[in-house]
Amino acid sequence: MRKLTDWLAFLLTRIPVVAAVLLAGLAGIAVAERYVNTLPMALSIALAIGCVMALLSGRLVTSIYASVGLVAMIAFVSYAKMKWMSVAPNIVDLYYLAFNSGTLRFLSGSFLPYLLVLGGLALGTLIAVLVVRRREPGSRRVRMRALVLLPLAVALAVVAQPRDFKGVEDLMRFRYVTSFFSSLRHLAHLGEEIPLLRVWMRKRQGRPCLPGRARRREWPRIWWLCSPESIIVPAHVLGQDTPPELTLGFGGADGRTRAAPG
Repeated sequence: MRKLTDWLAFLLTRIPVVAAVLLAGLAGIAVAERYVNTLPMALSIALAIGCVMALLSGRLVTSIYASVGLVAMIAFVSYAKMKWMSVAPNIVDLYYLAFNSGTLRFLSGSFLPYLLVLGGLALGTLIAVLVVRRREPGSRRVRMRALVLLPLAVALAVVAQPRDFKGVEDLMRFRYVTSFFSSLRHLAHLGEEIPLLRVWMRKRQGRPCLPGRARRREWPRIWWLCSPESIIVPAHVLGQDTPPELTLGFGGADGRTRAAPG
């Protein structure tokens, strides 16, 4: 086993192999990002990730393998979520993964093949990093250079952001590398009050709308709000995994579902 590990370390630290991995990573970023106007931002993000890895490890080659693997995992998660939900991963997803155990159960039950691929990417990255780290000595010079480059890379990523970003609409495009990081700007708006919700809560304090006949002057005002998240019955997408409380939210006071079928 040790001989195999030493051979892998020798192979992975060869300059041609490292150069090939780095070029493949850069090409993968270009293919995954898809938009030319956000490609500089994607490259700056990759550089920032590499600087963080270099700061932690003090090893240049090790940080290359770690950053290429992390960017590959980010792009794959973006691809999977875009394919099934038509929206890219965002910073709010971390909250549901950390504080909602049902999210992990749902993902493991409905998207197990994707989790296995993601796990394979993570395992391959971890093995490469551990193997290369054993052969490559740490360097204080690498850490110092990474410390200088990191704020520059972050600044470049911020400056390279396109000026046509439109909030949530950014998450519905096929930017597999930058979408998650672009959502960081939405953190500043999470605590803002929603005007429509305030109106709805005020109206709700009055007499509820119950089924049955009523005189015309007693008819309540009806608010009909359609959005991509509410016009499809959840069961048509999630199937048997649909939480009952989510299904009840699409029913009327008489228990009938009035959402349009998908």
